Amino acid sequence: MKKVTLMAILLSLALVACGEKKVEEVKDAAAQTVEQVKETATEATAEVKETAEKAVEEVKDAVAQALKFKTADGVEYGLDVDGDHAVLKTADGKEYHLKADVSASGSRFADENGNEIHFKDGSGIAKIDGKEFNLDLVK
Repeated sequence: MKKVTLMAILLSLALVACGEKKVEEVKDAAAQTVEQVKETATEATAEVKETAEKAVEEVKDAVAQALKFKTADGVEYGLDVDGDHAVLKTADGKEYHLKADVSASGSRFADENGNEIHFKDGSGIAKIDGKEFNLDLVK
């Protein structure tokens, strides 16, 4: 009987020791998994942010490069914008190379000869070869 009792006690101690070891292994595995999930989430967040920023810039570029304006008498002008530089194109094929210039609001591009375009919210004013006229964005 003493042998059986002793064996039962030893077996119980062995099971407790194994159980504690298993609990520690599970805790370690869970901690590692949590860290991997955090790293993956951080990397994914950075990738999504970068992709979103690129998409916003592409949309801005596409919108800016596709600007078309029309005067009250129907004459159309195109404006291709590339950062701080713009090319104003007239219906008869003339091109005016302009640079971004100071503006209280909206966007303004001008050259050293006094040619300029200043627009905001779908309308603007242009001065080309000394003539000033209003423009509306063509949608």
